[in-house]
Amino acid sequence: MFPETSYFEPAARDEVSGAATVVLGPGASARPQTILQYITETCILVRYLETEPVIEDWSGGRRVMNVSLRELEAEGRAEMALTLILALKRKLIRHNQQMLEGKWIAHMASEAVGTTVGIVGSGPEGTILAGYLTGLGCRVIGCRDHGTQEAGGDMDKNIREIFEESDIVSLHMTGLSRYKGAVGSEYIGFMKPHAVLIDTGCPLAVNTGALYAALKARQIEAAALDCFDREEIPADSPLLALHNLIVTPHISGKTRETLWKIDKHMIDMLREEIG
Repeated sequence: MFPETSYFEPAARDEVSGAATVVLGPGASARPQTILQYITETCILVRYLETEPVIEDWSGGRRVMNVSLRELEAEGRAEMALTLILALKRKLIRHNQQMLEGKWIAHMASEAVGTTVGIVGSGPEGTILAGYLTGLGCRVIGCRDHGTQEAGGDMDKNIREIFEESDIVSLHMTGLSRYKGAVGSEYIGFMKPHAVLIDTGCPLAVNTGALYAALKARQIEAAALDCFDREEIPADSPLLALHNLIVTPHISGKTRETLWKIDKHMIDMLREEIG
């Protein structure tokens, strides 16, 4: 039987009941002894990233099918990044909060149209976001996850050039621990005073202490974070006192459409497996 924590809707789960066990990541593959007691003949290992290592020798002869959430969540994450870009540029959250407090204050805002947007990470969500932004009339520049060239023109940048040239920097690296604290005071220091930073894709990438200092000193204009170095940001975090920061509770990939795609993908895999 599928555990209640699986992504399957009840009807779909009943259809393939007993055919597999769903193991949720990230890090699921690092806990083989705990997982083995739950695995039937087939295991679907749900990983957050394609690059997360899979230990092949713990399955005990069971069939292991891997599902990468990152690719299935790409459209939702790209849309979230675009939403945060527009919200920051137009100061939507601050205006809304002040209106709810009975304060009619119109702050000068900016348009995203015509800006230079740097995308760090060439995975599916970065590619989709680039398409959205190009349609808005933005100049899009980019580099691969490891900071070296992407093929062709404005996508042939290194990571320092991204931070120096961009009005908006959006992070979409497809690694976790290897990027821990990578975006700190050095790279933030390369950014323009009016630039904004978006992170919807790499929980460990931004050094939040360095970001807090930069935002408080108005070294950069604003930032938006949908992921952090821990799953829940503490209620007493100094970040929450900043008016030029948008924070959301890791919701970029949490949409009905994304969950439907995950369900469908796993069910299709099982149907093929069990005939």
